[in-house]
This record gives sequence, structure tokens and C-alpha cells, in this order.
Amino acid sequence: MTSRIFSSLALVILCVLGTSCEGGESAAMVPDVLDLFPHAGSGTEKGEQGRIKLMAETKTHRIVFVGAGASLSFEELELPASFRFETELELLGAPTKSRDPLIAELAAVDERGRETIVEVVVRPNSERGRRWIPFAADVTAEAPVRELRVRFKREDFVRGSKGRLALLRPKVRFEREQKDLPARQPRQIVLITTDTLRADALGCYGNTEVKTPNMDRLASEGTLFERAFTAANVTNPSHTSMFTSLYLKDHGVLDNFTKLAPEVPTMLEPLREAGFRSAAFVSSFNFQPEKSDFDKRFDEFFPCEIYFERRAEDVNLDALPWLTEHANDDFFIWLHYFDVHMPYVPPYPFNRVAAENDAEADDEEIDLPIDYKGNLNWFAGTRKASHYRAMYRGEVNYLDDQLGELFDQMKVTGIYDRATIALVSDHGEALGEHGVYCDHASLYDEVTQVPFLVKLPGGSTPESARRVDALVSTVDLYPTLFELYGLALPSAVRGTSLVPWLHGEEGPDSTAAFSTFARGAQETMRTSTHRYLRGIKSEQLFPEYSIEAGQEELIELGAAGEWSDVTKSQAEVRQDLGVELTEFLSDELDYESVPIDEEFVEEMSGLGYTQGGDDE
Repeated sequence: MTSRIFSSLALVILCVLGTSCEGGESAAMVPDVLDLFPHAGSGTEKGEQGRIKLMAETKTHRIVFVGAGASLSFEELELPASFRFETELELLGAPTKSRDPLIAELAAVDERGRETIVEVVVRPNSERGRRWIPFAADVTAEAPVRELRVRFKREDFVRGSKGRLALLRPKVRFEREQKDLPARQPRQIVLITTDTLRADALGCYGNTEVKTPNMDRLASEGTLFERAFTAANVTNPSHTSMFTSLYLKDHGVLDNFTKLAPEVPTMLEPLREAGFRSAAFVSSFNFQPEKSDFDKRFDEFFPCEIYFERRAEDVNLDALPWLTEHANDDFFIWLHYFDVHMPYVPPYPFNRVAAENDAEADDEEIDLPIDYKGNLNWFAGTRKASHYRAMYRGEVNYLDDQLGELFDQMKVTGIYDRATIALVSDHGEALGEHGVYCDHASLYDEVTQVPFLVKLPGGSTPESARRVDALVSTVDLYPTLFELYGLALPSAVRGTSLVPWLHGEEGPDSTAAFSTFARGAQETMRTSTHRYLRGIKSEQLFPEYSIEAGQEELIELGAAGEWSDVTKSQAEVRQDLGVELTEFLSDELDYESVPIDEEFVEEMSGLGYTQGGDDE
């Protein structure tokens, strides 16, 4: 909340033409944020074991520790004289029932060695669902600050020899002078991919149980594709299809354990040649250099670092300073958010809201996947299906809130109005449909139908909001962006530009959208009225769900939105679609993928990510 207020204040500042004391125009100021974790001069090494224990809850390694009454320093800083320090606290090894407040002492050391000390009272918080105590303090020194020291005092806390505090994502927020705009309008593309987000989980797609005002607002300012489908049901192959405009049969990345071959072209190489600077901020181990070649395709790449997942807060903590620094440059930026993926553990208050507003409190129990190995701890709390559906909604609510912070800063810096902003999910999630729980191990609509939103540069008007009912695919993203910026497609692509739809004109409406199951176990095609599925390899995935080699299934979408099995009753339609799918699969570019490092496979298997069952 405090960071959103800070961004709003900065927006007000930019909307007012101020003057300096001498009567000249003052420079526009924009918000910035600095992650203090890399600047922690003490406490980080000793806290490694404790940090690992807290990772599953916080989904971050950006935690530093300070002992009872000890001082934690953040060094080699380049901060202005005024800033806001923010973190969340957790007391470890101290009396948990005590209501005594903590006294936080912040000492800011400026460039001349002078100290400015600020004391703030931090009171324990007993709100349901919250463990971490929010803490923020405003600091105003006499000159730019180069070091910040933090110390916490409380009588019973200091007496405990093992007592210490964990500081979650310590950071500072401040304002910096905005660079002048170039003579011409910069070309800017912001691609946001949301992992595991099903289309019907958003308010703009008709969901009334979640709160997604920020994504809904983006939809209301641009084009929403109502029937968009992904090329694959797992992360790496799906994203590879977005960046290459190729299907899995073409680029060869069939699962999360193979890399795109260096010779396979993506949109990034021609974007670089056209003068776009590229940067990627990812939140999943799927895109670690050991597991993906995306780091080599971008000019700058910010990986997940030492944990297999990180929250949207960490993505923003890396991305917001980059956006502020390059606000007036030509760029292509990719922001990847993994939050909605299992395990569903939204932070406060989204965990509390989801649980208390659970409208599905029944006795249905989930079926565990057949092969989950280390991931069984994700289901340790309960087998109640309503709990997981509620926590999934909580993760969606949290993600939307963090996108709101991203959009706020983009508005302050002018990027929001100047850029083309595309938001699309790599795949959806099954929450009990077809016998699949908390997973995306199928090719039905709950997994393959994804949100797809595009906002063009310029301010929004009622006329700019469009809803398109055409059948489109995520492979259409690449050619759409290139036509928008007048760039020629340098190689063969499978997708079709959707630009006419974005301008309110009649655009392409595919007769079918194709999707592939990880490892090529199953293929499907979705038409406006039917879904045809054909098994390639036999796999038992859940107690009530399996794929059988050679098995065909045809389901029909009714007028009320319900699906019915017509495999036998519409044999002629099934045969026709089967022929069309075979023709689609026979036309392939046949690139070879590259296996990833076996040691990394073993490491990921230790976390429960295997090549069987859910391939993420």
C-alpha cells in the first residue's frame, strides 16, 4: 500500500508545472526503487540456513537478518538525501506473545560522514493470516546518503541470546530527475506473460469472484481477445512459441528439459537490429541459463537467481528501476510473473481474503497427481478442493495488485501511454475439471484458453476498448508486434498479424487453434464449435485422468457454454478434424532442440520438477 501511495504522489508531482526558487522551470521527478539486499554489509552469510527455511513461504531469497540489538548496515549506496525505507519484519527466537513494541533506529550516513538518526515504533501485528510486520520510515538527511544502518531494540528481544529479526525485501524508494525525451517518440514494447493464469480467472473475462481491477483497466483501454489459445500446456514450449511464432512441431522444444537451438530465429534478433534494447525479468527456474537459452537472446537478463520461483514483488523490484532508467529509450521488455503457479501461497492480505470469501466450502477432495515426488509438500495442508480454488484466486488478486504498481510507475514515467503493452498467459490451470487438480496436465479450455490483452500507444478513449471474438493463438503475438512497428518478418512464422483487430477493423479469424501437450503426448485443435483431441503417447497423470495413445475425443460447445461428448455421435466431424490435425502436424520446420544440463535436471528433480506428470 505504501509503495502505491508513493507512486501516486509522484504522479501528482509530474502533473504540476513547478518552478524553482529562482523562477526557472524545475526538472520533472519520477519514482525509483533500490533493492537493499545486494548492499547488505553484514548478516547475509550467517542467515543462509534461515533464509532457505523461509523461502517456501515468501518465495524469495531477499531476506537479511539482524541479531538482537545488533546493527545491520547497507553499504555503497547512492541515494538522495530524502527517501523511504521499506521492509517487513519477522521475529525469530524471541517471545511471540509479547505485545511490547520494537524501537527501530535508522542511521543514514551522508557523503560527508554525517549521521541522521530516525526512530520509529514498530508494533506487533496479530491480524489473521499475517506473520510479517510491515515497517516503513521516511528519512531526510543533510546530503546524499552513502550508508544506512538499521538496529531494532526491545527489552525482552534483546535479552534472548538467540533472538533476531528477518527483514523481507528491504528496499528504499525515492525520486530521481527524469531524462529529457528524445526529439522523436521512442518505440517501446512491454510484454507481460503471466504463468498459469486461465482466462476465466479475470474480471474482464467474466469472473465475479476475483478482483483484477488493473488487468481489467488494461483491457478497457485496448483490445481483449475473447478466444485466445496457447500453443502448449507448459512454460518453456509455450513461451518459445510466442517468441518464434512457431509451433512445437517446428521449434522442437517439447518440454521444460530442452532448450531452443541457437540457429532457431526469434523476434529478439531483428528487434535488436532495428534498434530496440531488450531486457527480460523472469520469475521461474524455467528460464535459468541452465534450462533455457533466452538469457543469450536478450541484451539484459534478470533471472530467478537461487530459488525456483520468486514473487511479482521481486520482479518489480528489478524491473521498475530499469524502466525508470530507460523511460525515454527504444526498448522491448519482457516481464514474466509466476505467482499463480502452484504452490498457491498468496501473501497477506490476499491469503486472508481468499479464505474468508471462499464460496465453494464443500467436502470435495482433490486427487493428487500420480507422479509428483518432491512436490507433494505443496498439498501438505489439506485435501479440500475449495481451499486450493480460494488460494488460486488469492494469487490472481495478488498478481493484479503488483501489476497495478507496475502500471502506476509506467504512467508516471510516460511509458504507459507511449508503449504497446501486451499481456498474455502461457497456459491456464485445471482446478478439478476433467479429473485434473491444481495442474495444467490437459489440453481442455481451462488450460489452453488464455487471457490476451493488447493496449496500443496513446491515451485511451471509449472507442479504443474492443472485444474480439475471433479465434486467435499466442503464435500471433510476434507478427502483430512487427506489423505495429513496421518491421519485416525475417523468417517463416506460423502466426498471423492481429493489427486490423487492434484498429477496429475486420481481422483474421482462424478456423482452428492448435495446442500440443508436453513431450508431444497429445495434440488438439479447437474450432469455434468443437475440440478434437488425439493421444500420441499413453500416460496416467491423475487417478481419474489419463492419455491413451491413438485415442480420439470430440467434444462440442453448446449455446449455453457447456461441453458434451460427441465422439461417437458425430463420427464424420471427428474424422474430418482428425485429417486436418494430421495435415497440420505433417507440415513442420523440424528444428532440433538442445538437451539441458543433466546436473540441473537432477537439481530440479530434487525440488519435485520431473519429466513425468506435470512438466510445469
